[in-house]
Amino acid sequence: MIKIRHRNCEMEYLGGWSVWLLILIGNLGAAPRQRATTVTEICPGSFPDACEVSGPVLIASGAELDLAGRLLRLSPVASLDAENGGSFSIVQAAGITLEKGAEITAIGRGMDAGTLTITSTGPCLLAGKILASTARIGGVAGAGGSVSLTCNGISLGAAGAVEANGAGGRGGQITLDAGNGSLTSLKGARIRANGTGNRGGDLTIASTASCTVAATVQLSAFITNTVGGAGGSADIICNGITLAEGASIDANAAGYSADSSNAGGYIVLNAQSAPLVVERGVKLGANGVAAPGGAIEVSSLGTCLWSGKASVNSIANSGLAGNGGSFTVTCDSITVDRGGAEAIGGGPVGAGGAVTLFATGTSELLRIDKGVTLKATGVAVRGGTIALSSPGGCEVGARLQADGKEIYRSGQPPFGDGGGTVSLACAGYLNLLPGASISANASRSAAAGEITLTAGSDIYVAKGTGILASAKDGVGGHVSAVAGGNCWLAGTIESRGLGTAARGGEITLSCAGDLFLSRDGDLDAGAATTGITGFVAIQAGGGVQLEKGAQVENPGTSLAGANAIDVAAAGSCTIGGKFQSDSAGAPGAPIQISCGNITIENSALLQANGLGSDAGQVRLVASATAPASSCTIDGKIRVNASSTTDRSTTPPTVWRGRAGEVHVICGSDINVGESATIDAIGSGTDSAGGIIQLMAATGPAVLNGKLKARAVGSAGQISVTGVGIVTTGKSSLEVGGRTAGNVFLRSLFDGQAKGDVMIGKAVSARGSGSADNRGGVILVEACTVIVEPDGYLRSDGKLGGSNELTAHAKLWVKGKLSAVSSVATNPPGQNRLEYRDELVVEDQNGINPAPLRVVNPELQPCLPLP
Repeated sequence: MIKIRHRNCEMEYLGGWSVWLLILIGNLGAAPRQRATTVTEICPGSFPDACEVSGPVLIASGAELDLAGRLLRLSPVASLDAENGGSFSIVQAAGITLEKGAEITAIGRGMDAGTLTITSTGPCLLAGKILASTARIGGVAGAGGSVSLTCNGISLGAAGAVEANGAGGRGGQITLDAGNGSLTSLKGARIRANGTGNRGGDLTIASTASCTVAATVQLSAFITNTVGGAGGSADIICNGITLAEGASIDANAAGYSADSSNAGGYIVLNAQSAPLVVERGVKLGANGVAAPGGAIEVSSLGTCLWSGKASVNSIANSGLAGNGGSFTVTCDSITVDRGGAEAIGGGPVGAGGAVTLFATGTSELLRIDKGVTLKATGVAVRGGTIALSSPGGCEVGARLQADGKEIYRSGQPPFGDGGGTVSLACAGYLNLLPGASISANASRSAAAGEITLTAGSDIYVAKGTGILASAKDGVGGHVSAVAGGNCWLAGTIESRGLGTAARGGEITLSCAGDLFLSRDGDLDAGAATTGITGFVAIQAGGGVQLEKGAQVENPGTSLAGANAIDVAAAGSCTIGGKFQSDSAGAPGAPIQISCGNITIENSALLQANGLGSDAGQVRLVASATAPASSCTIDGKIRVNASSTTDRSTTPPTVWRGRAGEVHVICGSDINVGESATIDAIGSGTDSAGGIIQLMAATGPAVLNGKLKARAVGSAGQISVTGVGIVTTGKSSLEVGGRTAGNVFLRSLFDGQAKGDVMIGKAVSARGSGSADNRGGVILVEACTVIVEPDGYLRSDGKLGGSNELTAHAKLWVKGKLSAVSSVATNPPGQNRLEYRDELVVEDQNGINPAPLRVVNPELQPCLPLP
């Protein structure tokens, strides 16, 4: 069997002299081929005459064709061909033109290819081919050869090719040096140095001017007899680079062995001080097979526009893969408007790779648009690293993925690993555009990764943006944002532990200015209510505002000593959205808000409920001093708890619910609005109420809303302290239960009264439920105590409780007091009226049982109001 392909035939020798005889007979009719060792043997003459080649010429191995300043032109049927496996050089040409169909070759047939060295002081126009490849003969082949082309400008036409392929060995070396001229290659052109059963070859393109490449570049390894190799390398260094539509650069590996011999290759694009452009549709690949991915490095001291796709993945083979490779862009400014990059790693020992974009210009922009994907995921292994940085501003609308992905195999549970790391560091502003997505999620039972956002000025997170570091049945990750200015958040930030036994992660936001969470904003670092809570921390040098509809969530059971949600701001905090940290089966974790002033709007909900467990806490601390801080509460605060019953046991097991605590501490005044409710309610069998504490340090506490610490079992406690306390006709205070709780209303500081207490509606500590219920205690102490006509203090029960009113000046009862024991055999409750100066009871029948009146001149006189 004989295969002949054009001049550079590929022959299969099957044995026997008859085959060679057929070749010989076939060649007898052919014209004798010219053989040359010098230029004058090819084209007689001298400068300035051009050297015109119009047919095939065989060049002796080692020959040097010195053009001595002449032009070299090959016609469509011309060729300069080295002897088999031989080499030659062309020097001192004033310019070289290869017309379409023309060739310069150093082919190795059944052996390694040779070397072609070509130099010209003028331009090289290549519509034909320069070949230093090998051909397989009788199953034998060799490595690719070498092509070195140095000209003052290089143009590779659509049908042009420069190749140094190895058909039975590594790819060769190709150097295209355009000197001070530009280098261009049209779509359809080929530059190839592939290896077979060995690694790909090497390409160098250089010019002090610009380079525009639309060619197909292949420097990959291919398999023969189950043996492959590593990817090759491409090094393109020009003063300005454009990879135009139609271009591709492949430096991919091939093979079956799980070692570095199958690693991806290396691609460098260095545009020096001029712009670098990679157009839409362009693809760069340096993938490894069952081995690490390679590296792609893009750099320029000018601007970079990337619209193509890059991949440095580790491709699995027989279930084996390695680390993802690295993709790095370092430019004065960077814009990625399409495409993206992948650095995917795989198991069992690999990890995701690294994607790095670094803008170096002091005032330039890093922009990555919607539709772009940057991926450093790990498949069955940990995610990799994505790092974006700029000394200027950043605008990101892309998908950034550093997840640890699960894989599924027949008959096996899914398995994977943790999330990776994503960091965005911008010396100017950082704007996450609508549709942006950043993820470092983990696989099942693993730990999610870390996402860090840093900006020298403002951070904007647009509606529809997702920042995700969650794990199913695992541990949530860590999301942090640090801004030198304001933070405007309208997207979703999650670091959840998904699953009944999972653990939440961390979200930390630190803003030197104000923080604003819009109605579409959602922060969630929690787990299921039966899992373990995470941590949400918000710090602002200015104020904090949560718009109606905004949510900050961190459900799960408490970690000792840790708050579920912690807000700290030097300025005012206005809450119109929701804070939630519910728990089940174990104690809940606190919500703490510490600000200069605090406003809880009527749309707000602060909730730390418990199911079959202790509920959490809500602590509001307003600490401004100039002017003194105030607290306004018009929304809902809930720290309720419900008992649950497990009926699968005999007898059934009751998990007791105990309500949590609400503490509101303000430097000046507290105003609880008419629409407000503060609940610390225990419901269900044997439940307990919680604690509600309001403290206004230098101003009044005005209660228009409802405060409830009741329970089915033991009720809780309501304690209000202020420089004057008013419960209006719209208010309600309740601590009823089987064992009623306590209500303390004190305008008292260090034992001295300062301000008055006026009770305008019901205050109830009534016993309820079972036959042995008992009333609680209502204690009121102030300078002047007034029970208005609609005021009603009730501590009734089967066993009555106690209403104790103490006035350091005047005590005036216009309304009703009741501490009745409804079971006649029980001792009566008590109404104690203690005063220093004056007692007025307008309705003697309105107090039941009859009061104990105590005049006490030893009570401290009232402190003067400012």
